[in-house]
Amino acid sequence: MEKNEYGEQIKRYIIHSIYKDFFVFLKERGKNFWKDFCKYYIGDNKAFFDSYFQCFTYSSQMVRERVEKTMYEHYSYLEAITKRNPPEIIVERSIRKCIKSILLHEEINIYIIIGFFSADGFTIKIKGKPIIGIGLERMQDFSNLDIITAHEYAHLVRLRYGFETKNQFERTINEGIATVFSQIVFPEKTLPQHLFLSNAEFNSLLLRKDEIIGYFNETKGKKFYKKIKERERVKNFIGYFIVKQYLGARKDWTIEEILKIENSVFHR
Repeated sequence: MEKNEYGEQIKRYIIHSIYKDFFVFLKERGKNFWKDFCKYYIGDNKAFFDSYFQCFTYSSQMVRERVEKTMYEHYSYLEAITKRNPPEIIVERSIRKCIKSILLHEEINIYIIIGFFSADGFTIKIKGKPIIGIGLERMQDFSNLDIITAHEYAHLVRLRYGFETKNQFERTINEGIATVFSQIVFPEKTLPQHLFLSNAEFNSLLLRKDEIIGYFNETKGKKFYKKIKERERVKNFIGYFIVKQYLGARKDWTIEEILKIENSVFHR
């Protein structure tokens, strides 16, 4: 961790464990689920959720309908594993490793939440500033949480550098760069883990790698994901191998150079 002129450690990140407020909502709610959801969960976290719902285009009606169906029994297992293995500890360790790899001088905010429709990891902007979000609701354990955090850190760095993705092609390349970064930070993890694939899924895609990537390059991503079964699961796979092929032309890439690669170089 970076130190100031007095030798004191400078903390460059804040972890917001707002998932805990969701458990408070589940335990304190009365007959009006929506009112108590807004009181106990949205309340102090309104700035985050305003951006979160807007970014993912969730209408209040969609969220409200889901809240009305919420039962504590659906989340008791998740609460148990968060107590047994606090996610913020894993996230903090991962963020520290990321910062050692490439330091951002602006403060990093990480929000650990329980949503209803969120990805396991995402990067959005709150009041114009990118933040990292971690959604716990689909996780059965936290075995990939360190990789997810590193992956999203790469997206955050890219956003701070001014790289915005405009289409599916650029989003795929962005996923590839983020996967390369998480592999640098956690080299002991397997490639399927970095790609969020099972070994069987990875091997199946590997057998068709040239065909899949060839077709992707041919279409430049346009309509590609409508015609392939794997859709989201294949995005990281394709992006990773395209980026690795590009990086193979040189042996002396720095992490900063990798994270500053222009999307336009892949359109050639």
